[in-house]
Amino acid sequence: PLLAAIVAARAALGETSVPSSLQFAIICGGATPMPFKPLLTRLRDTADAGLPTLHCLSAADANHPAELGEELASYFEPHAELSWHSAGSALPPTASAEWPEWSQVVAFITRHESGPDVR
Repeated sequence: PLLAAIVAARAALGETSVPSSLQFAIICGGATPMPFKPLLTRLRDTADAGLPTLHCLSAADANHPAELGEELASYFEPHAELSWHSAGSALPPTASAEWPEWSQVVAFITRHESGPDVR
């Protein structure tokens, strides 16, 4: 999840060596990667930068507590969405009782896979 956050932030800011066709990112769990906090702060503070992100979080995640994932998502606002599940640090099977919000994930992908750039 940390690498996904870094790639998404660089793409949103246009800080890549090649043109990015990244339309969205799904970040599962995660926390703010401290060596890259300046990058994420630039993203948060740059009004015209943006990339839709979906952050899949679980209150039962012992590896990456939900509040750390929420903090990471805050750098991507106002383009960040949260999806909650109850499977801890593992992603539950799709459309399971542990992830009743799976339809939110599908809807997010459908909305952004060929949608307009938010930048």
